[in-house]
Amino acid sequence: MITLQRRAVQVRTFPLFRADDVSGLRDALRRGDLIGADIVAVTGKTEGEGGPDDRSRAAIDNAIRALVSELTSLSTQAIAEIPMNFSGGSGGVISPHFTVFTASAVEPTLPSGSGGVGRLVIGRGVSAPIPAEQLGRLGLVDAVAAAVDTGLGDAGITPDRAAYAMVKNPMLTPALIADAERRGASVIDPPHGLSALFRQSGGTALGAALALGDVQRPAEEQIGVDTSLYSSRVSASSGTESDRAQALVFGNAVDAPGSLSVGHAEMTDALDVAALHRACRAAGLDVPDFADPATFAHRVAAIFVKCNPTDDGTLRGYPQSQEGGAWDRKYTTQLKASVGGMFAAALGNPAFYISGAGIHQGPPGGGSVVVIADHSA
Repeated sequence: MITLQRRAVQVRTFPLFRADDVSGLRDALRRGDLIGADIVAVTGKTEGEGGPDDRSRAAIDNAIRALVSELTSLSTQAIAEIPMNFSGGSGGVISPHFTVFTASAVEPTLPSGSGGVGRLVIGRGVSAPIPAEQLGRLGLVDAVAAAVDTGLGDAGITPDRAAYAMVKNPMLTPALIADAERRGASVIDPPHGLSALFRQSGGTALGAALALGDVQRPAEEQIGVDTSLYSSRVSASSGTESDRAQALVFGNAVDAPGSLSVGHAEMTDALDVAALHRACRAAGLDVPDFADPATFAHRVAAIFVKCNPTDDGTLRGYPQSQEGGAWDRKYTTQLKASVGGMFAAALGNPAFYISGAGIHQGPPGGGSVVVIADHSA
């Protein structure tokens, strides 16, 4: 597993001025700034509201795949297997955008990060189709664990070397529920709402955490409920774009080439802006807490944030307006926008990935921050 050929990873972010806007990527591919055949993954934030009826995620997913098909010789199957993880809901100042990860072969003599934290490697894993009756249940946990394990092997790293596992899982839709009923299978109850979303994303998070060795295999009744089970190295989100779990695994390897590295930090609560700077240091950047963005933002290639509502409805001893407790969708949406604004100000950049409803993805009321640092900047 560890002897896989290393490739140099690069990251490029493009603005989304409309739901299917691939103009920036098209220009980059035509100029040769990016090689379409080198694209290994795409992540991003879209303008939709993030629910089951949000079509903005599928719009950009389909547009990017169509563009890669148009401008490269990649097979239809190879393009379909590129993991794309889009999160809807660009609330507050968060900007719709997408980030393209490429990996290219390089000469083995290229200097690597052997003197520090290592250099970035990415692995990919895609599960078999996950039927509706497994979503939010142990079947989802096991399918995701297998996909993340595949990603670890693809990256050529062991679980302890992984900084982040990012997984997109299928979401229950009326069509999937109807199909399950026709087959005589039952889905989680209730099938809709924030509690169902927590169970679906929660099952995905626990599957990723299981593969990384951060949790034991849970009991089914713990999924989406027991907040004592979590990993600050995982991110999970649900979508209607695919019927499979799509996993990305990020880590560092001392024999990897390139100029990027990745680091993560646990966010203790929704005001823990210093988690950004801790993640920068974990990625090898010398950044003090509460640093001026002008001193380090040019060295941050991408960041990913997950945030959680509190279990007890308080933040540092003060009450929060959670009408439905941790299941309050309105509060969760506001929390994502608020935390997003905090990190946008700390970074001086509104184009980064942030996702809410992060149960099992960091401590209750907290979350995680992941930074990809560019040591050549």
